[in-house]
Amino acid sequence: MAGGCYAARRGAQAAQRKVSQDVSGTNVVSTGKVDTVTQLMQELSGRKDIELLADQFLAIGQPVIPRLIQRLEEGANEERFRVIYVLERMKVPPAKVIPVLEKILDENGTDRMHVALELQKLCPDSEKAVHILSEELQKGDAQNRIIITRTLSLSPNEKYVPALLDLITDADRGVRMAVLQTLGEIAVHSDTAGSDMVPALMKALGDPSATIRCLAARNLGIIGPSAKSAVPVLEKMAGDKNEKVVKAASDALLRINVVKKQKTDSKKSMKDLIK
Repeated sequence: MAGGCYAARRGAQAAQRKVSQDVSGTNVVSTGKVDTVTQLMQELSGRKDIELLADQFLAIGQPVIPRLIQRLEEGANEERFRVIYVLERMKVPPAKVIPVLEKILDENGTDRMHVALELQKLCPDSEKAVHILSEELQKGDAQNRIIITRTLSLSPNEKYVPALLDLITDADRGVRMAVLQTLGEIAVHSDTAGSDMVPALMKALGDPSATIRCLAARNLGIIGPSAKSAVPVLEKMAGDKNEKVVKAASDALLRINVVKKQKTDSKKSMKDLIK
């Protein structure tokens, strides 16, 4: 009998060391991996190379995800962004991360801009992200406005058009350039947002920077027939001193006047338009 009890205890211990399934079907970490996971979690707040750290979490796999989500909820700002990177590398479903990011945005002392950018990447239509990033576009410094605007170009959303149009005459040329590039991406992907951009784009045709004038003309061409009110101004640009501006205006006039022209044909390399 004693031998049977000993064998039973050994069997139970062996079972505990294996990766088992919890009641929700999510893998949990075996006891053999606990020390490694604890060490990795501590290193999230250190200086260890994040790529290497992410590789180590990937090697453990799904069982560690609940611990990472918990660290995202409770960690400091810098630590949280390292966790977000690991979660992205592990291809964790956005539905598991979005509620946590939204909750973090309500905390005091949070790096709201960067958290909102991460939320926007996962959920472009997030009203909370739209509100915060639109605010940051108005009050942030030039570098932050550029960072936000360029990030928005990766997942174009017409909800940001009003805030972007307010920056089309920004004092910083880099901001104006980023804004026009992002507005162009939004115009390519939206059939309705373009008409709201036309008055501001017409104003940008008079910008002292030839690059800005090129981008404004290009965007009017992307918008197409809805930008017909800009035709007189574009026609006057035939006398512009910059050849690239003249070419961009000419191309825009062609696209505005060809009703069936596909918007996808308007996707040109920025290298041809930017000095």
